[in-house]
Amino acid sequence: MTQARIIVEVRPVDQHCRFEARVAGRVVVKSSRTPFCAAARVLLAEGADPKTTLIMRHAGSDVDALRGPIGTAAKLTVRDDRGTIFVPYDASRLTEWRARTATEASADAGDEETSFSDSGADVGDEEEEEAA
Repeated sequence: MTQARIIVEVRPVDQHCRFEARVAGRVVVKSSRTPFCAAARVLLAEGADPKTTLIMRHAGSDVDALRGPIGTAAKLTVRDDRGTIFVPYDASRLTEWRARTATEASADAGDEETSFSDSGADVGDEEEEEAA
């Protein structure tokens, strides 16, 4: 029996290591530094079987760059402040980051330049991940 699999194709969206992720031509993640894990979370939320193998390929390539069960990939993100490693994904960090940047935006209202950069060694791509 053939195991179910989904191929996610990623392509860069800017010069800051952010990628768009597509499945069968449909954008599932608009921008993320960890498109494999972000796409897994979107697909799982849409009802994909957690046991289905997710395969990541770069646009125009037939080479599998990453692969793993959707359920496992959805629970991970990448930490790269001390080498590149997979670590558990913590959705509460995304909520904290959004609250912090909203507060900063309110405080900076009226300023010509407003920065939403996240200083510090936060895990993964929570600040950039944007589902389609």
